[in-house]
Amino acid sequence: FILPAAEQAAGMIWNYSTREPEGDWYDFSFDDSEWSSGQAGFGYRGRYRVFGNGTAWDTTDLWLRREFLLEQIPEGRILLNFVSFNCISAVYLNGEKLAVLSPTKDHHQTIDLDMALKRLLREGRNVIAVYAYSKDAPTDQGRGIKIHYADYGLIEEEY
Repeated sequence: FILPAAEQAAGMIWNYSTREPEGDWYDFSFDDSEWSSGQAGFGYRGRYRVFGNGTAWDTTDLWLRREFLLEQIPEGRILLNFVSFNCISAVYLNGEKLAVLSPTKDHHQTIDLDMALKRLLREGRNVIAVYAYSKDAPTDQGRGIKIHYADYGLIEEEY
């Protein structure tokens, strides 16, 4: 995995904010040092399996950022691995919008963004940034919390 999601590895830490950041929060050089940090995935999926411990998300909006290092650009096909359960997500890589994702079912899905990812990835430091929006997520009546969940990663498939 280039960037594991919560289903692939425990302890994947992201910086996040539940308040709208000022400026270009998705930009490569944005300073997110004042943001909170938490373990992926974010939110709650009701009775469905949740990978790892995750981080609570009980607001309408969520901004996420994570740095990762690459020694070299992968040679295989690169896929975006994600779940945006009951939310819409906009994903940015190194300051450029990569994709807008519709809500998914309760499991991770992949989308082939190989050409765009290879154009945007850099050797060395990279930044993935995500805005997740969930206006009317249903509520788990027993626990009284919103049922929405967000998690993201990058996978390399060998040709």
